[in-house]
Amino acid sequence: MRKPNRKTVRDAIRASVPDGKLKRAKIVLADNPEKTSRIGGFTEYERATGGAVVKIGAPAGDNAHGITIRGHETRHASRHTPKRKKPMTENEAIAAQIVDDVNIECTRLPLTNVSLRPYRRAHLAVAMDGVRTLKRNARAVASKKVADSVALRNGQLLNAVRTVAMLHSYGQGGPENTVRERGYRKTRQAIGDKTFRALATVIKLAKNRRNRARAISVLVSLMETEERPEPERYKDEHEDGEILSPVTHGDALDGKMRIIDLRPKTVPCDKEKSITRMHAPNGVIINPTRFLNAVINGDANGLFSRRVRQKPGGCVVIDASGSMGANKHNLSALCKLVPTATVAYYSGGNSGGKGDLCVYANKGKRFNGELTRILGGNAVDLPAVKWLMKHPKPWVLVSDLEFCGGVIGSEIVAHALVERAVKRGDLTVYRSLDAAYEAFGGKGDLPNAELRKRRAERIAEYAERRAERRMEHVEGEMSS
Repeated sequence: MRKPNRKTVRDAIRASVPDGKLKRAKIVLADNPEKTSRIGGFTEYERATGGAVVKIGAPAGDNAHGITIRGHETRHASRHTPKRKKPMTENEAIAAQIVDDVNIECTRLPLTNVSLRPYRRAHLAVAMDGVRTLKRNARAVASKKVADSVALRNGQLLNAVRTVAMLHSYGQGGPENTVRERGYRKTRQAIGDKTFRALATVIKLAKNRRNRARAISVLVSLMETEERPEPERYKDEHEDGEILSPVTHGDALDGKMRIIDLRPKTVPCDKEKSITRMHAPNGVIINPTRFLNAVINGDANGLFSRRVRQKPGGCVVIDASGSMGANKHNLSALCKLVPTATVAYYSGGNSGGKGDLCVYANKGKRFNGELTRILGGNAVDLPAVKWLMKHPKPWVLVSDLEFCGGVIGSEIVAHALVERAVKRGDLTVYRSLDAAYEAFGGKGDLPNAELRKRRAERIAEYAERRAERRMEHVEGEMSS
């Protein structure tokens, strides 16, 4: 492809930004930025002069990649100015940049007498290149050629946001519509349906700069964080001017969930201590009820056993909304099957994003009282899922996944987080307490004394009514 004249490219970049904003700015052109650097373009601002653009970098090539990045950076220079910033985490800073990029790509193009179809097709070509990158990375991870990591998963997520935004903005009408739908389908296959829906929410919010903080919050909630002793917070040293308003942290969708540690935890989760069992100093358990059989038959089977030190059993979070039927009896039965796991249940109101998460069992002991703070609804599904993912693996979520009642948009993010964790094998979901009991190794039906009692009362009540009707029928026949 013919290499364009650099002076012509610089003049075109200056002319594309109104009000002479690039009159004194330095324009840096690169021949093949996609081969020499991971960053194809940049825009730098000077705070001392009220946010004037001091430097802009873009590719010099006339291919789709160069056209897309030059258009993107000039639109940044036209629309964005630096605002007051506050300390951000690394994920928040990256999410802020991505949301601003989406805002640029989703801005309607100006009406001109010149056809913008080449410009649109260049963006679609770059978007489809992003789709191919998503597919290539997904296949590499699936085939074990590339190690799965937090950085790779976050990179896939951020690439998908930009790609879907460009497909949505430039794939309207005619042949472009076919390209857009094909890109949507391939992206869903690479990242999952629930995650795709969550990214669509991010793009919808990012279109309006008033919803910028909320879009950043949703995107940060979807991103993962490297496990570190202390999370780093920093101020961005580069005043690049892409921040439009103060950034809120990624917990705006969480609502208000209280964490309650139920106490006292006095009952061992594995087995109730029995007076018929003695523990020898060397750790051997002697069962006195087997003495007579051992002496008469000479069979020591069942007389001795040794306690085995168990490893931590991960974390189990149970949805205690009305549809799940959680109570003291079935939770204690589950704890016996996973004695070393941290077990908690959560519930919330019908709206407002308020609720409680109660820690029922921890470090081998459980709470022995009736379950408290059962509010009957969901409302805090997202913060409960986040709480689960902060604990040691393996993770188990017992829920029907009917997330609702929380802060608007939180259920979409919760579904996406669950989908991604299940896909990479970190999370197991059971749709009911009975399914979890069976998977944990329980035999028969899940013990539920309260449910059996109510069922027996209903059966007795039904039998009593039936007997009364029979007596009335007999008395009627006798009287006739």
